[in-house]
Amino acid sequence: MTIEVMDSWAIAKLVAGSSFVAAITTVFCTAVKDRLAKAGEKKAAAEVEAIFLIRELDLVAVNCANAIWDHGEIFHQLEGKPEQRKYPGCSRPEISVSKESLSKIDKRIAAKLAWLENEIKLGQDQIKSAWWHDALDFYEAHQQQADLVGYFGAKAMEISSDLRAMYKLDCSHYKWGMHGVGELLTASSLRSQSYLQKHI
Repeated sequence: MTIEVMDSWAIAKLVAGSSFVAAITTVFCTAVKDRLAKAGEKKAAAEVEAIFLIRELDLVAVNCANAIWDHGEIFHQLEGKPEQRKYPGCSRPEISVSKESLSKIDKRIAAKLAWLENEIKLGQDQIKSAWWHDALDFYEAHQQQADLVGYFGAKAMEISSDLRAMYKLDCSHYKWGMHGVGELLTASSLRSQSYLQKHI
């Protein structure tokens, strides 16, 4: 009788222990599955956000190139006319990116995108200051303003490329309307960087 009781007690402990281990294992596995599911959801959300940001950035790049081309044509047409002095110069396209969008993508890329607007405004202030202090003449100031727009567009293309690489988004088929854009923006960007670095 005693042996049977002891055996029963041993079996009960074994069952209880097994149940406890099973419960812990279940909780652990569930937690891991939830974490993986959330990680998968986070990755998917980042990829979707990247797709829309790439669309926005590519559009900004094209608009920057168009703005530079339009500026050159308008400025040339106004040559020698009184209206040329009233011409505001090359217009820079706007870009609107929410904090929510930035929070979903890679932090390094998000930082580059978030700081871009300030970088451009500082460049604009530098050009205006040089013009006001006669360090730039009328024509040079307009050229530097157009080149800064090119720098903005080139950075937009760079960040777009970073997003494609980070989230493995193929763009080999996406070339319509981009002919000459990269070359123009790169050349303008290099001139802008050269000028601003010399006058910081």
